[in-house]
Amino acid sequence: MSKQEAEKFFDKLEKDSKLQVMIRQGLEKLAKDAGYDATEDELTAELTKRWKCKLPAHPIYSEPPGF
Repeated sequence: MSKQEAEKFFDKLEKDSKLQVMIRQGLEKLAKDAGYDATEDELTAELTKRWKCKLPAHPIYSEPPGF
């Protein structure tokens, strides 16, 4: 995916409530598949907390824990 495509995706994500729901549900499924019992709301709250602080230049959220 090009940088421009990534930007377009996040631009759409900011406005598209259906896509937002898909992301949140996918995050919960990913966590559960990796053995974590966290709800969609709990995961969203944790991501919000982490993204509000300054993160390293390349945080790894693309892989489930343990991989």
